[in-house]
Amino acid sequence: MITAIGVARIEANGSHCVPINEIQRPNEEPIAGSHGEVHWSQRDGITVRLELPIALGRAVQYVNRPRKPSQGGSGSLHAISFDPEWLGRTADGGQVRLFATNADTRTTFTTTNGTTSSCQIIAGSAAYAEVILRRRDALSFWHDTPQRERLFVLGFQISRWPEEEGVVFSLEGTQTRTSRQCISLSSDKSFSLYRAKCLPESIQGAWLTHGHKDGPAFWYPEPCDAVRVLISLLVGQWTPFLWRDSFLDDDQLSRLYFGWHRDVRPPVGSEQPVPLTRCVEALRYGQKIAARMPRLLEQIAATRPNYNIEWILSPLWTAASSFVDDQLALACEVDPKNWTVE
Repeated sequence: MITAIGVARIEANGSHCVPINEIQRPNEEPIAGSHGEVHWSQRDGITVRLELPIALGRAVQYVNRPRKPSQGGSGSLHAISFDPEWLGRTADGGQVRLFATNADTRTTFTTTNGTTSSCQIIAGSAAYAEVILRRRDALSFWHDTPQRERLFVLGFQISRWPEEEGVVFSLEGTQTRTSRQCISLSSDKSFSLYRAKCLPESIQGAWLTHGHKDGPAFWYPEPCDAVRVLISLLVGQWTPFLWRDSFLDDDQLSRLYFGWHRDVRPPVGSEQPVPLTRCVEALRYGQKIAARMPRLLEQIAATRPNYNIEWILSPLWTAASSFVDDQLALACEVDPKNWTVE
């Protein structure tokens, strides 16, 4: 029995939800009636919840089984396995693979009309999640960029993008004409940044498209890291890539979510070293700054072998937030008798 599930969707706060069914361990059969959800959010990274019906006798064994002793302790390190732990299917039949999960398992019992059923609920986080999305899926953001390798970054925006491309496409018999804004970072357009339309208006982000198909299976090509450093420099804080897309054909793409990035906050306009966006000065200087980005990228790529630019800049990135925290601490006077803040 296959449980009916909803389609992949984007939530109002910008988080992603991918319902799945036909859940199984690798090299095993799908568990009948199994279903769950895989979530990605800028606050929590990847979170999963799987519901797996199991036989009543087996459920009782799980309940009475003693807990395994803890491995390591606070601050201990464990190697991440790059073999998938769980497999599933989306409503469109796309495969979902979960890697390096850190989850708790509990067993529930439900009695309906005198019949007792049992279910295992697995909930926690994952280091990686790979999802196959169809062109028509809301989460594919298919037409945000050309069909090239791409990486998503949160927090980068330009008040006035220097280039604009016309886009015409048909979907389910309806023709759509739109445009997408971008900036080319190299003369051969091997690196380009595109304005992301995949987020609520209150959240800003961008796509990096590139031509490097040969890269690590669970990371991104090394040349792309110079662009990430450039973005971090311009927005005024360390900025990671949050997921990677690879177009498989004219109807499918593979998305790899990097789940360990959590509590990713958008930058504050007044804390940026240059006025690109989120401030009045960006209207005057934004285009001039954007014009200098390709040359700045060349300089960063040339100096990275000898200098850790992000490490050098990190004190400046944390200075503004630390200053605010210090001033708040000085302004608050705590009464030790009743612990009220005045």
